[in-house]
Amino acid sequence: MTRTSSLVFFAFFLMIAFAAPGCTRCSGEVGDKVAAEQGAAGKKRKKKPRHKKDNRRKARPRGAAKTGAELLYVRFETVLGTVMTVAHENEAERPAKPNDSVFAGGLVATGEASKAVLAVREVGMATLDQNALMITAPYTRCGADLVRGSAYIEGPIRTQQRAPCYLHTPSAAILVTQAKAVVAVADDGRVKVAALEGPVTLANLEGTKSELPAGRELVIDAKGTMGKAVPAAKCEGAPEQCLRAWLAKPALPDAQKPKKASDAVAAAEKIADALPADVQALIALQEAHKTLGAEHMAADRRADAGAAQEDPLAQKLRDDAMRMMGLTDRASIRIHRVSSLLALAARLAPADAKIAERIVAARQKMDAMKGSFPALFDRAKQGAMVMGGANTPIPSVPMAGPTR
Repeated sequence: MTRTSSLVFFAFFLMIAFAAPGCTRCSGEVGDKVAAEQGAAGKKRKKKPRHKKDNRRKARPRGAAKTGAELLYVRFETVLGTVMTVAHENEAERPAKPNDSVFAGGLVATGEASKAVLAVREVGMATLDQNALMITAPYTRCGADLVRGSAYIEGPIRTQQRAPCYLHTPSAAILVTQAKAVVAVADDGRVKVAALEGPVTLANLEGTKSELPAGRELVIDAKGTMGKAVPAAKCEGAPEQCLRAWLAKPALPDAQKPKKASDAVAAAEKIADALPADVQALIALQEAHKTLGAEHMAADRRADAGAAQEDPLAQKLRDDAMRMMGLTDRASIRIHRVSSLLALAARLAPADAKIAERIVAARQKMDAMKGSFPALFDRAKQGAMVMGGANTPIPSVPMAGPTR
């Protein structure tokens, strides 16, 4: 190709490139018009960003404990027959089904020829027999209250030693750890406990503990007095049915139920009236413990690093920690005793207006106390209140002879 031909071809190529409509690189009026049209089309095609609604739950602040309404107490494993439940306090009853959850202030009630298998927080697996009633802790965030009927308890392998969670009844608190037991609560408030495997720990209203050995059973009267331990009767059927005969006789006549309900409310009122003094003693001991702890730390800083001597304040701190553990445990048992007794009274006389008024007044008193001393009523804070200390040896329940 000659030089002239090359120049002509190059000029022709430039003319096509600059004059073509719709080109991306244009000049002059035609180019400006094309560029404007392309810009307008681009604006039309440009989509506004979509703002998605954030449905994620807001994270709980770090270190913040769950509230009682959020804390799971019971999960249904098996439901047979007529079983009713209330998930949260003040909600309506509804039929229960597997995997349902029960939170603070809820309840589980079984009907005739029915049963429910439950996973109870820090108590273990509980199989409720027919005509049983269990409520979840309305005041403290630990344990559950068996108000009526019988339950077969398979305790957990481990539990919190500083602030253990009991199965509470109107007459006693029961701790089933690495053990199996059947607990029955009669309409008049009496309780029968049969230890099937491993020792079962029983605690009275004062917080004093005793052990019921495996293969033994006893009855606790409505006032909390423990009877003699005797050999447990052989059970042929399911464990939760072992104490059906004891619950059936003697049955509480309907005419006596209002009187028993009144007695239960009176016992709850007496405990509730004494609770503020117990709590004040616990708070005072806690404050003294904090002051002593600060003095102990100051003494450590002043002491010679090479000196190996026992600080007298250290033993005092350990003693105070043990006292706080005992006081906290006792106060928690008494709080649950109030809730169990009030629930029992409501069950015995559901239509008695005077009983209902007294129950409401007692619960209001407990609610006011909860606002004044939240540390005691908060399960998450109890561990901090009773720090340190070894377990105190638990004596065995006095046993009767083999004759029954």
